[in-house]
Amino acid sequence: MLGITAHVAGAMLATIIGPLQFLPRIITKRWIGLHRWLGRVYLLGILVGGVAGLYMATLAQGGFPARLGFVILAVLWLTGGAIAYWRMLHRDIQSHRQWMVRTYALTFAAVTLRLWLTLFQVLGIPLAEGYVAVAWLSWVPNLIVAEAIVNHIRPRARGAHWQSLPQEARP
Repeated sequence: MLGITAHVAGAMLATIIGPLQFLPRIITKRWIGLHRWLGRVYLLGILVGGVAGLYMATLAQGGFPARLGFVILAVLWLTGGAIAYWRMLHRDIQSHRQWMVRTYALTFAAVTLRLWLTLFQVLGIPLAEGYVAVAWLSWVPNLIVAEAIVNHIRPRARGAHWQSLPQEARP
């Protein structure tokens, strides 16, 4: 019971805070303190939700294929959060932004899982069969979209992101 409670609480926290972190207004120098604190709480949500999710993954219905899908999701979620934090500590703003996009795509797996389950229910696919597919469909497409977004993120010449530019290009 503690595992599911911690997983849900951490994931909900990250799901709610994540989008706020992408608002350009929150990332400005004026609001950077708020951005940093929300970022810490977001990463705490990933840590709690991810560790509990890793435990929950070992208990998932659907046997080994479903458990493997959820274990990989939890490991990638935790690893992505750690890398994003590490990049921020080393002032690699560009890479930090990219890793945060990836972590939110994995955070959003909680939402896409429920969407897939609902679709499968409407289509009459039994839960036992659909759950194995959902263990992968909940996060793999999200991560593919995140990679497409990451490949289009460009450093900004002004604002809070100037540090991500090469030294000669900084204002």
